[in-house]
This record gives sequence, C-alpha cells and structure tokens, in this order.
Amino acid sequence: MDYEGVMANVERHVTKNPFPPTIAEIASYPAQKNESLEKWREWELEAAKVSQERKNQFAIDLKKVLAEKASDKND
Repeated sequence: MDYEGVMANVERHVTKNPFPPTIAEIASYPAQKNESLEKWREWELEAAKVSQERKNQFAIDLKKVLAEKASDKND
C-alpha cells in the first residue's frame, strides 16, 4: 500500500470518527498506469504523422479488399 495515502486516510478518519478504522477505511493503493491509454496515445501521435492522402488511399484499398472478400464468400 501507499504509505502516504494510508497516513492521510488515518488522519482523515481520526478527525471524524471516535472509533478505530478498519483496513478498508484507511487502505490506499498506488495509482496504476493505464497501459492501454498510453498505447492509444502513441498510436494517435503516429497517425498524426501520416499524410491525409495516404490515409485516403488506405481507406480505398481497404474497401477493395473487403469487397473482394465479400464476393469470394458469396461464391
């Protein structure tokens, strides 16, 4: 547990309650990194470097591939 966070929770508890705290009332865990959010931000930065023309060409090529796959599936 996060020592400073626990101590802050203990101090808050004793100023408001005459009874001893439970573990759940004073527990404090360090903040965890959101790796998915960090990865998403990296992808956004990389995508910003790609030209709009290239993005448009990618969309056109993707639609062609999807149309081909759909027609293959129907045959």
